[in-house]
Formats: sequence, structure tokens, C-alpha cells
Amino acid sequence: MKILFSIFLLISSVLSVTAQEKVWLDKSANWVIDSTEAVRYAIITKEEPEKIKVEEYTLDGIKKSIGYYSKYTGSPDNRIRKGLYTRLYPNGKDSVVCLYRDNAREGQSKTYFPDGSTHFIKSYRKGDLDGYFMQYYSNGKLRRKEYYSKGECTKGELYAENGSKLKHEPYLIMPQFKGGIKALLDIISTIMKYPAQAERNNIQGKVVIEFYVSTDGKMEDFSIIKKVDPLLDAEAMRTIETIANMYKWIPGHRDGQPMRTRYSMPINFILPQ
Repeated sequence: MKILFSIFLLISSVLSVTAQEKVWLDKSANWVIDSTEAVRYAIITKEEPEKIKVEEYTLDGIKKSIGYYSKYTGSPDNRIRKGLYTRLYPNGKDSVVCLYRDNAREGQSKTYFPDGSTHFIKSYRKGDLDGYFMQYYSNGKLRRKEYYSKGECTKGELYAENGSKLKHEPYLIMPQFKGGIKALLDIISTIMKYPAQAERNNIQGKVVIEFYVSTDGKMEDFSIIKKVDPLLDAEAMRTIETIANMYKWIPGHRDGQPMRTRYSMPINFILPQ
């Protein structure tokens, strides 16, 4: 009887560790019950208590990615990537291979062309580019070699496909507000009005607004990614939208081309002492 009970416990343990679950995902990667609302699906395998393998597929069964998480819930905001992540081309070859630690890239990341040749080799530390950054042409020749420290490009070289040296420009240039962040903060402090009711109720905190800077410098597609209180949230959104109607940014660039860039801005509401 004890032997049978032990076997049952062993089988139950194996099933709990390797149990799989299929979930449907919408375009924002949220779980949905209705498969007609899904754009892809995921197979979730809990290998260990904090090691969850997630394989994503297109609706017609082509594997898109394999990633590891310490937490994988129905909402993307509550998921924690931890471990190897591999994105795949439709032909099954690796597109991107990188490591995550608590949702931040860490260590070396590699990106490949569809034929399997190397496109990029990047180094990350706590989510920021940190170390060497290499870019290659599809024929294997070096295009750029840069060095980053805490996300900032400190030096680099750029080459034409024939090997001749070009004037260097960093691969990634983030959008900039004209006059700099200090100028933007001064404008925010001028436009923002502390809601009287929030002040009376001693409500304060930091609201974080996310938006995109378009290729022509316009601020667009606003959303609140960190809420505090409806009164403060609404005033933060009004402030950012007012600035968007008055000012443009210098757009970001990727590999010499303008790019649409996601940006987040904290709006601090602090009561006077």
C-alpha cells in the first residue's frame, strides 16, 4: 500500500511540474477566452515553480517564439521574463536569441538574418546597452562597431559594404525634446494645475504617461501606465496632450532612418509641505 501511495505521489509530482496549458492571445498579448478574438496562442509548461516555458504560435501552428518566465499571467503587465528568449522566423530559424532577468535584457543578445547569418551582436546590462554592439551586412562584412556604457554610445565606427569607412552615427538615437528634458519639465510645471479636490484630500503621487514620438516629431497614442487617482490621472493626461498640441520633438533614428519611438514621462504631483 505504501509503495502504491509513493508511486501515486511521484506521478502527481511529475504531472504538476510538466503540466501544459494552452491559452489564446489577442494582439496586445492578453489572454482571451474566445478563440475568434485571438491572433495567436501559447503553450505554457511549468517546468519548475519559477521556471515557466512559454511557446507562442500563429493560429495556423507556426512557432513564433520560446521564452522563459518566473511569472506568466493573463495580463502582460504582470509577467516576468527570466531566462532564455528565442524569436523564430517562419522557416524555423532563430531570429533573436537573448537572456532576460526580471524583464530586463542581460548579457549577450544575437539577431540573425533569415538564412542564419549574424546580423547583430549586442551586450546588455540591466536592460541597457552596455559593452560592444556589432552590426553586419548579410554577406558577413562588418557594418558598425560601437561601444555603449549605460545605454549611451561612447565611441563607434561605421563601414560601407565595400569596407570603406563612413562618418559614424550611433545605431540608435532616442527622440529629444527641443531644449532638453529640463525645458520639458519647466513646461510641465507651467501647464499642470494641481486638482483642488485632490489637494484638499491630500492625494499625491507620480503618474506615468506613455506615448509615441512619430517620425516627424509629433506626440501621439497616449496611455497611462501608472495610475494614482482619477483626478491626478486626468490632469496628467491633459498636461501631456496640451504639450503635444504646442510642441514637436526631434524624432529618434535607427540606423540613420527616422523611427517611431515609444516614450514614457512621469508627472509628479507633490503637495506643499
